Amino acid sequence: MALKEMATYTSDVAEYKGILKRYPDVGSLDDQVSLNQAADLVKSGRIIVAQMRGVFGFFSDAQQHTSVAKIRQIKGDKPDKALSTMISGENFIKLLDLDHIHPAYRAICKDAQEYEQVFGSICHTKAPILKNYSTINKIEIPADIYTTERLPDGKERKIIYNLSTIGHDPMTRLLTEIHKRGVDVVAVTSANPSKQPEYTSREEVLEYCTNYIDDIPFVLTDPLPIRRGIVGSFPQFDLITGYLIREGHIPTDLLEFLLTKRQGEGKADSIVNKKITKKSNYPSYNFKKEEILNFEINNPASLRKAILDFIHTTDEEVV
Repeated sequence: MALKEMATYTSDVAEYKGILKRYPDVGSLDDQVSLNQAADLVKSGRIIVAQMRGVFGFFSDAQQHTSVAKIRQIKGDKPDKALSTMISGENFIKLLDLDHIHPAYRAICKDAQEYEQVFGSICHTKAPILKNYSTINKIEIPADIYTTERLPDGKERKIIYNLSTIGHDPMTRLLTEIHKRGVDVVAVTSANPSKQPEYTSREEVLEYCTNYIDDIPFVLTDPLPIRRGIVGSFPQFDLITGYLIREGHIPTDLLEFLLTKRQGEGKADSIVNKKITKKSNYPSYNFKKEEILNFEINNPASLRKAILDFIHTTDEEVV
C-alpha cells in the first residue's frame, strides 16, 4: 500500500514547520474497502488505529508478538504489560473461572447473551481464566493479552481484560473481517503515550502516528454520532471484586444503574470503591434530572439499548 505524503492537516502547522509529513491513510469503519485494508494489515503483522466512540486504539494480531511488542514500545509501556482484547461473549464465557467471579455477576457470566446485554460495548471486564484452559475453541490465548495475579483467596490465576463490541456494529464488522483472515485474537490498547490522557480527536492521533508511519499506516474513524461531552476510554469493571477499576466515557451513574438491575445472588454494594476506582482522564457527562428519569426502565436489555441510544444521540438531535 502506498502511503500518502502530504502537508500537515492544518495550514498553520504546515507554515510553521515548513516541511512535508507522511500521515497514515484514513478510512472509516462503515466503508468496506477500508475494513478490508485494515484487516489485511493486521493479518500481515502491522498495527492499525481504530476509533470506537470517544477513544482511539491500537489493534494488532495478538499472536504476533513482534507487533504487540512494537505497540508497547510506541506507547512507552513496560515490555511485559498485558494488552486488552475483544472476544465475543460466546467465546469469552468459556474461558472464565466462575468460582472466582463475584457472586452478584456469576449468573451473567454463565450466559453469552446475558454477558453481552450487560457489558457489550459498555465497558471492559477484568476476569479470571480457568487454570487449565488455554484455548478458545482450540485457539491459543496469546501470552501478550493476559497477566497472572494472586486473587483474594491466595490462588494465582491468569487475568484477561475484554471488551465485547456487541452494540457497536462498525467495530464488530472490523473484527469480523480480521477473523476472516485467520486472526483469531486481537491485542488492543488506547493509542496514546503511556500515563497520558487518551487522544480523542483524529488530528491528535494522526500527529502521534506520523512519528511511527512505517508501523502504523492506517487509521479508521468511527462513523457513529456521539453526544458531546462523552469522551475518553471505556470503563473497566472487575468481575472478581465487583468494583469499577476505572471510570470512563460511559457515565458511572448509568453503569451502576444497569449493573444493579442485572445482579444475581449475593448482591454487591456500590460499584465505586474510593480506594480502588480511578477517575477518568476526562470529566464525566453532567446529567440533568430529566435525562436520568429517561432511564427508569425495568427491562435490563431495554435499559442497555436506551443507554447506547443516549450516547449516540448528538446534541443537535436533542434540540
